[in-house]
Amino acid sequence: MPEAHCESSNCTSAVSTRLRQPPASAGGSRICPPCVRKLEEELQELPLLYARCGVVLHGERTRGFGQARGRKSPGIVLWDTLVTARTELLSLLSSWAALVAEETRLPLRPRREVTALVRFLLDNLDFLVGHPAVVDAIDEFARVCTRARHAINPTDYVALGLCERPGCGRKVYAHIDQGGIGSGGNLVSCEAGHAVDPGQWLSLAQRYRQGGTGRKGSIA
Repeated sequence: MPEAHCESSNCTSAVSTRLRQPPASAGGSRICPPCVRKLEEELQELPLLYARCGVVLHGERTRGFGQARGRKSPGIVLWDTLVTARTELLSLLSSWAALVAEETRLPLRPRREVTALVRFLLDNLDFLVGHPAVVDAIDEFARVCTRARHAINPTDYVALGLCERPGCGRKVYAHIDQGGIGSGGNLVSCEAGHAVDPGQWLSLAQRYRQGGTGRKGSIA
């Protein structure tokens, strides 16, 4: 069986062909089947993440905020984070839907609503995975998913530093539970989805205990 090829530099299931292979033929996918499935799953998750951010945001509004003198209260920070996550999610979906609609010259465009935009992109997934910018789509949707999850559960994560993958530089987050960082198989990864090797978890945990570069709930 021939090896699968994929243009995504974050792919772990195929031989990355970025900068080494000619462009995909017309109608062909530029990413491997596992990356297609990952993109599809993240698109399908976006309406739920958007709704959950809204539920948490509504709870923060009804609870009310107390303003600490000279600095924002934790409630204000959480509210800002939730609003930002929802705004980025909707804007990203709108941008990619507009690109697909324009380049496919479809007569009807989806309304600017998360569920409708996701359905439109899923219906045109074959076009999207064959587009020269599909790798950007993978990275951007992974990032908004991560930010939305962090916004919903801000105390479950800690920022540990910047991703060392070439050309990335986004923040690395670790899930925190009673067993510590990365315990129980929990993933340590950056906003773009680059996973941190288990062999690096110890040094990341030490940086966290020593003050490190992040704190619980920090996703800015």
